[in-house]
Amino acid sequence: MSGKQKVRVLLRAVVPSMAAGALVCVGAAALAQPPGNWRFLPELSDEFSGATVDTALWLTFLPHYAGRPPGVIDPARVTVANGMVRLETTARDKGRFATPLLRARQEVRYGYFEVVARLAPCRVNQAFWFYAWRPEGTREIDVFEMGPGTPGEAHRLHSNLHVYDGDPANENDSNRRSYPQVWSAPDFDPTEENRYGFLWSPTELVWWVNGREIRREPNRHFHWPMALTFTGEVHPRWFGVPTPQELPCAMTIDSVRSWQWLDAADGAGAQPARDAGRGRLRGGVE
Repeated sequence: MSGKQKVRVLLRAVVPSMAAGALVCVGAAALAQPPGNWRFLPELSDEFSGATVDTALWLTFLPHYAGRPPGVIDPARVTVANGMVRLETTARDKGRFATPLLRARQEVRYGYFEVVARLAPCRVNQAFWFYAWRPEGTREIDVFEMGPGTPGEAHRLHSNLHVYDGDPANENDSNRRSYPQVWSAPDFDPTEENRYGFLWSPTELVWWVNGREIRREPNRHFHWPMALTFTGEVHPRWFGVPTPQELPCAMTIDSVRSWQWLDAADGAGAQPARDAGRGRLRGGVE
């Protein structure tokens, strides 16, 4: 039995009976689950065991957003092989770049999310985040943003919260509220395989890396359904521009697993993906 087959058997055994204080044990790592009543969400989870992207679960392009310049979203930059999905950034002509996007079709509100990923040592913002767009504003939770190839960034993980109320057409750097934080540890290497956990509840937001809590915040603003998203973006003002020698480079994701928290009295859980492919997309730190 392969390692990923063992993981699936273990998940089937553990997840249906998940209870307060239970552990999700995957391979050699274990993350303590927050207390409460949980349901595994197959519509927001993927072991990437097929030969192509599961289009019933994922979008690889957005009809109203071409990408962050100088990058252009290219669905061909997202591929599946050997039990993982590869989000690749490559060079194009005229100083542009072809960049990947992987966005869940199903939006979600509140849950616990776990991602096993390995990032590339290049100057590309490789990110896992949630986003919501509405006519009355936008919300964004950045679970991680990292560019391990940028000098000084080899052991740093950036997380952020972005809040904007008002007409999204008028959103800019001066009227958007942001709450960035940087976590760094000498034993953390994002280019190695790591397990990233994130709790989003009606009352708090909590980040983990390999079972280590790295950030905790009260949830004051994030109560809309949001789209789970992965991107690789070129961000010249932040991580710089990747050199030709660095490209192509890719973040690889071994698994995405999501659980719905059923304890909230206001009907928390998965929501229809009415905005998953709509609206102005920002992403990243300005």
